[in-house]
Amino acid sequence: MTIPLQQLTAEPTTVTINGKELMLSPLRVKDVGSMTQWFCEKPLEDCNLHLQKYGEMYHEKKRRKLVDDAHKEYELRLSISNGHEIDEKTINKFSDEMRKAYSSLEGTARLLWLSLKKTNPELTLDETKELVTLDTMALINDTLMAISTVKKSEDELMMEEDDDEDSEKKTKTSCS
Repeated sequence: MTIPLQQLTAEPTTVTINGKELMLSPLRVKDVGSMTQWFCEKPLEDCNLHLQKYGEMYHEKKRRKLVDDAHKEYELRLSISNGHEIDEKTINKFSDEMRKAYSSLEGTARLLWLSLKKTNPELTLDETKELVTLDTMALINDTLMAISTVKKSEDELMMEEDDDEDSEKKTKTSCS
């Protein structure tokens, strides 16, 4: 069985975004960890930005409540991402919120930045955010998904074929 190498390995690919030709590298487990950390810390970041912008409008008790709520959400997200058992409703809410965050403009920019910085280490997150618009989001997300899909090496595929053949032999033997 001959399979082209590009189908077996996650390889970088070149795309044009807003007239710029860029080399996207596959996302790795480490990148997923970075995104999860960002997602967990997002309530704290959002609260901080909100208080910087509107904090003077709130009395101390309201500011304290906003900070406490952000910390509770952070702790919950961290707990779930670390695999602690939580009720199904909370996990579903967490999954929905994570999906929304990853597919937002900011989430897409972060994913793009993680991919681009492998070949463009000088590129900043702020520079990357300028590339992401509602018009470019689908292209970026689709391309990142396509090149970051965990693909198997030819050796792994060959081992699976051998395992399948062994299973067939065992089935034939046990059925005889």
